[in-house]
Amino acid sequence: MRRIRLFPLINLRDIFEKHHEILKRDANFFNLYIPFYAFPIVFSLFLLKFVGTISPKMASPVAGILAILGGFLFNSLLILLDEIKKEKSNNQRNDLKLDVLNHTFISVLYVITTIIIGIMFMLLIIFFSGRIKGLLNEIISHIFSFSLYYIYTKIGVVFLLILKRLFILFTKEMENL
Repeated sequence: MRRIRLFPLINLRDIFEKHHEILKRDANFFNLYIPFYAFPIVFSLFLLKFVGTISPKMASPVAGILAILGGFLFNSLLILLDEIKKEKSNNQRNDLKLDVLNHTFISVLYVITTIIIGIMFMLLIIFFSGRIKGLLNEIISHIFSFSLYYIYTKIGVVFLLILKRLFILFTKEMENL
């Protein structure tokens, strides 16, 4: 009987590595690390300081919003996949368009994966709230809230990157008309 190994089946490292590889190829040090790493950390600390931790009452609606956004992005992923197929089968293949479509496809996959991780953090906040008392509860609450703020900021920045790539794609399409 053949054993099925679970962790290689759900290993998402490839998505994160491919996304980071595309970012490194397209940007220099400051264009990569400031908007995609430094800004989310600073903004998360700002939110943690001035907004506070995420409460379980706030977690449920935000998880719902993330689920809806994930569904929307999954639909756009299928549209992008269809466009990539059309472009590959086209006789007058445009390599720039294909490259932008591939980059956008990887970015959308990255955002969907990050949304799923964010929803898991939300479920952990709901699960742990009220079960642990005292200082440990505060520490766990701050860690989970910082992580969620970081994830949400990352989603926002990558979403802006996706919009920029779609703008480039549509601009090139309009020039070809």
